[in-house]
Amino acid sequence: MGVGLEYKLEGSEHLKKLATSTHGLGRVVQVSWHVAAKYIVNYITSHMYSTGTQIDASGTPRSLPGGFPRPQTGNLASSISYSVYGWQGFEIYSNVSYAGYLQTGTGNMEARPYLTLGMEASLVKVEQMLLKNLMKALNV
Repeated sequence: MGVGLEYKLEGSEHLKKLATSTHGLGRVVQVSWHVAAKYIVNYITSHMYSTGTQIDASGTPRSLPGGFPRPQTGNLASSISYSVYGWQGFEIYSNVSYAGYLQTGTGNMEARPYLTLGMEASLVKVEQMLLKNLMKALNV
């Protein structure tokens, strides 16, 4: 079960008009989304490798509930990617079979919401990147 989270530029007709104007701001926003999404993917994967652990009964280190999952094979970390949807936004996702189970948890395991943690921790940085690029494009 793959899983993904979206970040969308919504709700403002003024922003929509700016992004689709002849000033080329839609392209600026789209490039900003690529930079922001790469930043978030790197944030998530780096935190997966530096996450806290607990030792289970067999002596195996396990990730802490509510935190980033601890890589065991590296498949999840290497599968985290993104898609950009023009000026509208982007999605961070993983398509490995167990990605959704880690993100949301199961009846037997608490969630390790790595996508949510990465997006929430990166939101301010993402918005700063977008604003900086828009102001530069508008010569403000």
